[in-house]
Amino acid sequence: VKLQQIDEDDEETDETRCVGGTISQATFRHLIAVVNKASWMPHVNETLIEVLFHALDDNQDGVLTSDEFYDMCDVLQYQFDVCPRDSPIYLRFQNTWFMQTIKWLLDNHKEGPDTGPEDRFPGSPFETLMNVV
Repeated sequence: VKLQQIDEDDEETDETRCVGGTISQATFRHLIAVVNKASWMPHVNETLIEVLFHALDDNQDGVLTSDEFYDMCDVLQYQFDVCPRDSPIYLRFQNTWFMQTIKWLLDNHKEGPDTGPEDRFPGSPFETLMNVV
């Protein structure tokens, strides 16, 4: 009800209309713009909208289903910030012998796709050491 009151002045266009029970990214952007007008909801930063949409789009088909939409309703209750992936310390020391040693300790040195720590860490020298301790 409160969102309807906030949205009274906004015009719905063909790009922002729900089609077939799914929500396009344009509709999602429009919804976030409306929600951002509400003082009782956390403000969603413009740079975070695309990140949220892709994170919520489980099957990566470019639209949100009703289940994915309900997930979004849960997510919008929280405040999020986008931060750089690499820390300033890592960026400063990434090519030093120390950081190369850390990388070697945390890597299992296996061939295959590198999708992150969940692929690289199991079987690494550091994991072996921690299992012994």
